[in-house]
Amino acid sequence: MGKYKKNLIFVAVSIAALAFYIIFFEGVGEFIALFHTMRWNWLFAGLGCLAAYLLLEGSILHLMTRQLDARQSFGQSMRVALIGQFFNCITPCASGGQPMQAYEMHKNGVNLGTATTALVGKFIVYQLVLTGYTLAILISKIGFFQANVAAFSYLAILGFLINLGVALGLLGIAFFPRKVEKFCLWLGRLLTRMKLMKHYDAYEAKVADTVDTFYHDFQRLHRNIPLLFQSAVLTVVQLTFFLLIPFTICRSLGVEGFDVITVMSAAAFVMMISAFVPIPGTIGAAEGTFYIFFSLFFPSNIIYMAILFWRLYTFYFPILIGGVSTLLPRAKQRLTAVTHS
Repeated sequence: MGKYKKNLIFVAVSIAALAFYIIFFEGVGEFIALFHTMRWNWLFAGLGCLAAYLLLEGSILHLMTRQLDARQSFGQSMRVALIGQFFNCITPCASGGQPMQAYEMHKNGVNLGTATTALVGKFIVYQLVLTGYTLAILISKIGFFQANVAAFSYLAILGFLINLGVALGLLGIAFFPRKVEKFCLWLGRLLTRMKLMKHYDAYEAKVADTVDTFYHDFQRLHRNIPLLFQSAVLTVVQLTFFLLIPFTICRSLGVEGFDVITVMSAAAFVMMISAFVPIPGTIGAAEGTFYIFFSLFFPSNIIYMAILFWRLYTFYFPILIGGVSTLLPRAKQRLTAVTHS
């Protein structure tokens, strides 16, 4: 945990900065008045969407691990999923979740190779579903957003293309591992000649190890069509709950006149643009992108309240829940050790 302390401090400062801005610049009186007029049933619906999203995160992971004959209870799978949420939120590009999940699953008695296979399989399914999901949204709603936020709609297309590239790369590794490896090594040599990369030897070893791991893990999964289909369906439902959260916030703040698909599409555009910003939790980029797209729906006097609740549901609550899931068992172990000493 030590190396993540700076990221946690960064996250804490961002929370304080957002709250400070809303309360002191937007006005304490207006902030309190908004609370009195909010529709709390819709706020609780947003919490329900978050709970469903997290529950499905654990369910998909559990489905993967059980199909690979790993003896991990559903409760353990849920805790591993929440730990992943915590470390994804406090590391750039959500890079810290999977290593910590593999470590925790190994502590649960799951073979490290099996844990890696389950996590890789889950990631592949998620990436493919996300690409298909966002493609459907782009096709159906790109015209509306180009007419209203043209420049940033192009950024959303760029975000989709990055997601598509990741998905195609994963499929390439699964079916053409040596060709993908050769392409990555060629790219590395090009970047080295351009003085944009150092330590090519370490990069070469990392590419070979990553390609081999993904390829061998996928071989254990790709013939299990029912497993992949079930995981894909659950992932579609999971993404739907996540993208519904801004709609519940709209309704809780009394914003009407926009259909649910349009609001979900805006949330997807925000996700596509901010996902690859290399800052823990995409802090700053996420709020700014949300402001640009959701200013179409929210009046200027309540947009910051919407941002606050959206980040609470999609970022700060997962950090809190995941942090408790991460730290409580460790605190329990320390207490037990002190008691028995």
